[in-house]
Amino acid sequence: NHLGQPFSRDELNGKVWLAAFYGTDAPHVAQVTKQLLWPNFRYRDEGDIVVVGFSLSPEHDTPEVLRNYAQTYNYDSNKWSFATGSLQTIDALGQHFGLLFASESGEAIFTHNLRTVVVTPQGKLHKVFIGNLWTPNDLAAAIKEAAQTK
Repeated sequence: NHLGQPFSRDELNGKVWLAAFYGTDAPHVAQVTKQLLWPNFRYRDEGDIVVVGFSLSPEHDTPEVLRNYAQTYNYDSNKWSFATGSLQTIDALGQHFGLLFASESGEAIFTHNLRTVVVTPQGKLHKVFIGNLWTPNDLAAAIKEAAQTK
């Protein structure tokens, strides 16, 4: 993760989590990050709701790059994690959420379809937002629904 520590799904068990997939070097990343600031601050006092940004650019997004990026947005490290991993791990995770991406010329430069997802405390996919046209109200409703699942 952005702190140079291993990150696993175990850290998300029992929590509603929002996930977005992007690289810090992607043109649209600032807009996605700004959209995710809302739940980061809105739910700052609720320990069971977290945000995870998964990097699609692991060669570029080292822990140091991710940490510097996170600090740019005054993130709360208890609420928001920035994670990276091998291309195979990222690809498998992304496919689980309907994210399709392809490397260009065999390098770690990706084109992909944007997805933001809400996952239940039981680890089940609750809602997929396609693109970045969702509103804070859309996200709040999905978070509330996900938190109430049994």
